[in-house]
Amino acid sequence: QLAPRRPARHCGSAHPSACQKAGGGRPPARAPNLLAAGESRQRRQHMSLHDEGTPSVIYHVVQKSLWDAALASGVNYFPPRYDIEGFIHATHEANLLLGVLNWRHPKHGFIYKHIEGTFLCLAIDTAVLISPVKMEAAVPTESNPNPIAFPHIFGPILPLSCVTRQMEVVRDPQDGTFLSIEGICESSTG
Repeated sequence: QLAPRRPARHCGSAHPSACQKAGGGRPPARAPNLLAAGESRQRRQHMSLHDEGTPSVIYHVVQKSLWDAALASGVNYFPPRYDIEGFIHATHEANLLLGVLNWRHPKHGFIYKHIEGTFLCLAIDTAVLISPVKMEAAVPTESNPNPIAFPHIFGPILPLSCVTRQMEVVRDPQDGTFLSIEGICESSTG
């Protein structure tokens, strides 16, 4: 099995376009107060936290073909950009996934819509996951002075028993738009 690979320094951004690699690494951002007053009971239960501030369940979207190949070969799963970014992107709020998957970068266009094939959403139990998880936010900008902190997984998704559910991501067959995640969320346009 492959050992975890990660670069020596990374800015800790929640999104690759916000990374300021020239400035080197920075310490991880503190987890936001996820249990703010006025939030629903269901949300508070869903967002139950470990003492260190990591949500108990996080979500990661994978290309089904890459996930299946890693499982079949016994090789640890790493997403295609792990060597560049140094971590696996995840979220603590499943309803944010469709926005990320359908997001259009101002310079590079759609990041995920052009990738053909089936995608899966993995629900990951962080109490079972052995790779470190850190809540990190993007570098603040003028247009986004208070970026959301997202969970980043520093290493492979192991043991496989940490994946408690695998849900299919439904797409528009004509243009590749991500419409819903089976049993979790639906697009506001879908």
